[in-house]
Amino acid sequence: MIQRVLVALFLCVALSGAAHCAELIQNFVSDVDVQPNGDLLVTESITVQAERLEIRRGILRDFPTSYVLPGGRRVVVGFDVLSVERNGQKEPYAIEYLDNGKRIRIGSGAVLLPRGLHTYTIKYRTTRQIGFFQDFDELYWNVTGNGWTFAIENAVATIRLPAGAQIQARAFYTGAQGEKGTDARIVGENGNVIVFRTTKQLLPRNGLTISIAWQKGIVSPPGAYLRAVYLFFDNIAISLSVIGFALVFFYFLYQWLRYGRDPAKGTIIPLFAAPPEMSAAAMRYVDRHNSYDNKTFTAAIVELAVKGHVTIKEEGGVTTLQRRDGGKPLKDEEEAIKRHFFPKEKHRSIELKRENHIRVGGANTALKERLQRAYDGYFRDNYGKWWLGLLFTFIAAVFCLAGIVLQFPSRYATDAFIGTLLPILPLLLASFALNNGFTSREGKGFLIGVGVLFGILPAALGLWYVAISVDGYLELIPTICAFASTMLCAFYLEWMQAPTKEGRKALDHIEGLRVYLSTADESARLEAFNPPEKTPELFERMLPYAIALDVETSWAAKFRNVLAAAALGPATAAATATAFSGWYSGDRDVTQDLGNVTSAVSSSLTTVVASSSTAPGTSSSYSGSSDSSSSSSSFSGGSSGGGGGGGGGSGW
Repeated sequence: MIQRVLVALFLCVALSGAAHCAELIQNFVSDVDVQPNGDLLVTESITVQAERLEIRRGILRDFPTSYVLPGGRRVVVGFDVLSVERNGQKEPYAIEYLDNGKRIRIGSGAVLLPRGLHTYTIKYRTTRQIGFFQDFDELYWNVTGNGWTFAIENAVATIRLPAGAQIQARAFYTGAQGEKGTDARIVGENGNVIVFRTTKQLLPRNGLTISIAWQKGIVSPPGAYLRAVYLFFDNIAISLSVIGFALVFFYFLYQWLRYGRDPAKGTIIPLFAAPPEMSAAAMRYVDRHNSYDNKTFTAAIVELAVKGHVTIKEEGGVTTLQRRDGGKPLKDEEEAIKRHFFPKEKHRSIELKRENHIRVGGANTALKERLQRAYDGYFRDNYGKWWLGLLFTFIAAVFCLAGIVLQFPSRYATDAFIGTLLPILPLLLASFALNNGFTSREGKGFLIGVGVLFGILPAALGLWYVAISVDGYLELIPTICAFASTMLCAFYLEWMQAPTKEGRKALDHIEGLRVYLSTADESARLEAFNPPEKTPELFERMLPYAIALDVETSWAAKFRNVLAAAALGPATAAATATAFSGWYSGDRDVTQDLGNVTSAVSSSLTTVVASSSTAPGTSSSYSGSSDSSSSSSSFSGGSSGGGGGGGGGSGW
């Protein structure tokens, strides 16, 4: 029995000592003086029980200064410490920067506090804490903050409004962040002064939040200019990113307006012959603004056949070009093709298959090189002005990254920085690849493909990375601006390429021929220009040009009746054969549908050419808006931890 009594006494003493040694905030007294210009002068008296557990040299008072509103817009409030005292005497302190605010580190690292009660008095000024709504102004204020690691025995908040203010509404909330506890009461109210007091101890991470509203006209809201300045600097990453993008955009727009716009088109009328100096392949090359593709090669092969130099034979899925003697005169690029197909007299045929890629690919390359030499002067690419645009794009990227470093809290800075940097470097590489692809003579498709691959995938990854890392969609703007700037730079040469006067004249002629080749015979517009009589010879002569301009089906449709026997029924074999006489033979039944056969020959030949030339291998619920750190009035949904002020602290 004696042993049990002794143990019980020991436990009582131990527990009593533990209770006596508990560190807490005995009193948290806040005096808030609302200035006519909207600033708050705040005096906080914080009496703590120090036992050298957490509170050894002093306390930490954290104060948030950066708020992210719904959607991602950021508001930064002012916070300036005026004085700090302990037990009525000046106390050393230092300001440290946190993720979303500032920390006052009170005390000296060389001084240990004696155990017992200590009262810290902190005076500071804070700005942009007033909510300006349509029918009232409001202070929604987190008195104690919800970040204290200590319990708060008692909290008192006295709010003083400017002279003449009449409090129209008031509210208070206690508890953890987001709770709507009512463990407080109003203990005094007289005109423009109101006092709140808690009625129950606030546990660690719990706080007191109050809200009062008064008539408009007492506190001056910021003017339009100041609001614009706030908006710019609060969201500096977005602001600098938009400025950087605007720099790139307007530079390229100026260059395009001055140099990149095509000369005005001439009057387009139906024309019945190609320009005498142009082959079908040349016409397609110029029509595509000096862009070469496999169908350009196809048009050249068909024209080579129509002129009587080769026969295109399709049998059993194999396409063969058989050499013919004689024929009509050829253009320089057509002669080059023929020489590569049949380099020696003994070469009388060639199968268009991968095994013959050296001869077929050589012919393809020869055609492209001669077209480039002959017709590149029809367009100007303004390549020299691209380098300055690339410099502006780099500046835009620097603006974007600098804004992120200045704006985003440290917990987001790495994510936002990586999310923007991730697309930037590959996009600049993509810009080089795309622009060189647009202007290169070799490997154009490969370079453009590399540019798209390096541009789209990293940008998508960067946007996704930022989207999952930040709070609101507005914080995606820096990455989007960086992406848009580099894409403008990447596609600059494609947009800037413009025809010369000679090139514009050739394009107008080509468009006139396209009108003739694709317009139905019964068109009054066409008949007014006295088109030539439709004959099998005309169909055959103009077919390569129709293929070059992608209107071979329409061109064939114009000759159905011409090739029909006595205009009484389907085309006869003899009449249709005349249209393909000597230059084509194969498995297709040209007597059934000339249009489909013509289109099929063109597409299949293009496919064969491709394979054979390649080697295997914010607002209140009451209407209005707010410029404070609070995005809306507390009376439409306030809670503990809401509004301005707040923060918390601990010991050190």
